[in-house]
Amino acid sequence: MSANAGQLISNEQVVYSTRKHWAAVLVDSIWAILFIIGALVLSWLEGDTTSGIVGVLNRIIDMLRLAAFLIGFGWIAYNIVAWRTAEYVVSNLRVFGHEGLLRRRESETLLASITDIETSQGLLGRTLGYGNIRIISAAGRPGTDTFTAVQRPDGFKRNILEQKAARTIANGSVGTAAERAEAFQVLGQLASLRDAGAITQAEYEAKRASWVAKI
Repeated sequence: MSANAGQLISNEQVVYSTRKHWAAVLVDSIWAILFIIGALVLSWLEGDTTSGIVGVLNRIIDMLRLAAFLIGFGWIAYNIVAWRTAEYVVSNLRVFGHEGLLRRRESETLLASITDIETSQGLLGRTLGYGNIRIISAAGRPGTDTFTAVQRPDGFKRNILEQKAARTIANGSVGTAAERAEAFQVLGQLASLRDAGAITQAEYEAKRASWVAKI
C-alpha cells in the first residue's frame, strides 16, 4: 500500500491505493503533440535565405519552430511528472487523493459522509481499464471530489463500499446519529475555513482529529 505515514490520522490504515492510468498522459498532451507537429511544419516551411525580407521571415519561422518544440516537449514532460505523482487512497476512515503540480489539488472525504460513488468509463477507458470517479458527500460540496483517469475504478469503488460496510457492522465503531450529524457539519465548516485561509492546515488537522473520533 502507498501513502506516507505523515498523511494518516490516528488509528488510520490504508487498505487500497491506485494511480492515474498512463493514458492520462496522452489525453492531457493532445495540445502538446499539436505544438510539436506545428514545429515540424514550420521546419518544412523554413527556407535557406538569410537576407532581405525572406531572411527575416525565415528567422521568425525559426524562432516560432523552436518555441513550439520547447512548449510541446515541456508540456509532455510536465504531464508525465503529474501522472507519476498522482495518487488516490482508500483507508479504513476516509478517501483521499492528490493530483497536479502547478495547480495541485488535494481532496479528502470521510467514509461515513459518503452518500454515493459514481464511475464513468468511455470506450477507450473500458478497453484500457481506467475511468473517472466522483465522490458525493453529505458533508461537502457534491462533485468536488472527482478523480480522473484512475486505474481500475471498479476496484477503487468496491473498496470504498467494503470499508463503509465494515464500519456499519463494527460494534461501537460509530457514534449516534446526532453525533455524526454534528461532526459532519463541523468538519464541513472547518474545511471551508481552511480553504478560505481563516485557519492553517495544522489547526485544521488538530481540530479535525477530535471530530473524526466522534464518527
